[in-house]
Amino acid sequence: MTFKRKTWLGFAATALALLFFVWSRLHYPYSYAEALFLSSLISASSKNVEKIDLAELMPQDWEMACESHGYDEPLHLTKYQKTFPTAGAMHDGSRGLIFIRTDGSFNLVSSSCRTGVYLRFSGNRCLTREKAILIKDRERENRACNVFTALTS
Repeated sequence: MTFKRKTWLGFAATALALLFFVWSRLHYPYSYAEALFLSSLISASSKNVEKIDLAELMPQDWEMACESHGYDEPLHLTKYQKTFPTAGAMHDGSRGLIFIRTDGSFNLVSSSCRTGVYLRFSGNRCLTREKAILIKDRERENRACNVFTALTS
């Protein structure tokens, strides 16, 4: 291998590693499903909607959505006999969601006020697909981002 080729490969590897580092630090999506969800979420929020139905925003067939924060412990659900990793980044303005399918497979979504929307499940750690409807929180309306809170029932 020539010196020029080695230099080029070294540069490309360094650039790729730097790209992945910056990508993760800026909390960009890690999957196509996460990108679609965040795009739909931002679009819905910008239209000043009063409620968000997660079933309409998240592609794929899932039966349960669970709130996750970077400071939380991994979530163990007996129903699936599985422990799910945390989805949100470890800082206060971040939240994550775990969308779980009937077979226990899952997608992680991380969101923050950087997206303009903050989702809260308000004490309900997990919601079924049918109950995964979040209402705009008018008490927190003048904050930097729109806050949507799950109905408690």
